[in-house]
Amino acid sequence: MRRALRRLAPCEVVFFVLESNGLRILTAEQAVARAQELVRRFVPGDRDRAGELIKERREEADAS
Repeated sequence: MRRALRRLAPCEVVFFVLESNGLRILTAEQAVARAQELVRRFVPGDRDRAGELIKERREEADAS
C-alpha cells in the first residue's frame, strides 16, 4: 500500500473503498471508470441518457 501511495501526485483526489477483503484506494480517474462500468451493466449502450434527461427537463419547463 505504501508503494501505491507514493505514486500519487501531491493533492491528488483519492477515494477509499471498503471492501470485504480490505481497503482499496482509487484515484478519481479510476473511480470514474469504475462508475462508468457499473452504469454500462444496467443501461443499454444505444441509449443517450444525457439527451433523454435534457429532453425531460425541457418538457417539464415548457409544462410549467
